[in-house]
Amino acid sequence: MIDDRRAEHLRREWAATSARIDRMQADYPKCKGCGQSALALDAAGLCSKVTESHRTYRARLGLSPVPAGRGGRR
Repeated sequence: MIDDRRAEHLRREWAATSARIDRMQADYPKCKGCGQSALALDAAGLCSKVTESHRTYRARLGLSPVPAGRGGRR
């Protein structure tokens, strides 16, 4: 069991780390489907995820439901 002081320290460390990551990724493009920051987006403006919602979004635009280079989950 973690004592209260240690738990508070870990909470502050986690918050600082999360804030630092958010600042580093602030200028990354955001996926239109899920809002996740990504280094690159496909032609539909989506990240490389192959969830059902991402596949549906790509299909509505007439694109392949799975981004190039991704075989999708089996």
